[in-house]
Amino acid sequence: MAIPVLPGCYKVTLRGHNGIIPADASIHVLASPTANQIDIADEVAQAWRQLTSITALQSSLFIGDDVSVQHYDGVSSPTDVSTASWHNQTGGATNTPEPPNVCALITWRTGLAGRAHRGRTYVAFPESGHLNATATQWNATFISKIQTAGDAFIANIASSTTVDALVVYSHKLNTATPVTSCLGRPYFGSQRRRSEAAA
Repeated sequence: MAIPVLPGCYKVTLRGHNGIIPADASIHVLASPTANQIDIADEVAQAWRQLTSITALQSSLFIGDDVSVQHYDGVSSPTDVSTASWHNQTGGATNTPEPPNVCALITWRTGLAGRAHRGRTYVAFPESGHLNATATQWNATFISKIQTAGDAFIANIASSTTVDALVVYSHKLNTATPVTSCLGRPYFGSQRRRSEAAA
């Protein structure tokens, strides 16, 4: 797949694992076209790992590996970055994780209608112990925790220095639309590993 041409838009993939099972989470952000990609990786990782942010959902058995940053400038390949704010850092929750492919799910909203203007993040290895009575969805307490984590991540990105905004990237429209809010979903997400070539 061709590299998109949208200078200033970056795909950031946070890689990690639990045992031998890998788990990635990709988001898109805006920053200067000349921004240092190490700084981008570090700020996104810090935003994820602040106490009430997304790390609070993940079991401590989840361990961060490296961060991949790709500038959508039409030519750049992904750059793998090892940053102390992510590498070998663990999830912030104490319980063991749910099984692989049982993810917490956050939907990112932009205020514009249509699928091209909504994004989602699958949060791998959420801590166990938060299913509802029929074990078909998360319980109300954990849904609230997912919402809090998403809201905190948006706020943390907004207060970053190098990263200007969390965005939803549309490959179809080749647009990057700033995220204005999020929704913590009650149902389980199922993450699958995607190629770095995918937008």
